[in-house]
Amino acid sequence: MISSRVSGTEIVAVHPRHVSFERGEELLASVSLTGKTIRWYAACCRTAIGNTPRDRRMAHVGLVHQCLGPRAALSDLVGPVRMYVNRHGA
Repeated sequence: MISSRVSGTEIVAVHPRHVSFERGEELLASVSLTGKTIRWYAACCRTAIGNTPRDRRMAHVGLVHQCLGPRAALSDLVGPVRMYVNRHGA
């Protein structure tokens, strides 16, 4: 797991092929944050789910860890934190 703490948000970086939705896929929406980043969110409540780069050659999804369940379950699922990035804030 790669953890990026920016303004209190921890991000888990995963390859897009490892991301799936059990339900609510019809509520998935996106907005362009910059020319390089797309933010995915739940349209019903505007909760951020994750970010992807526009450049498909940079294949990763930065998922907001709170959307993935309890921290203990997350560690069991993706393993221990291997890297911290931007720990001093944005």
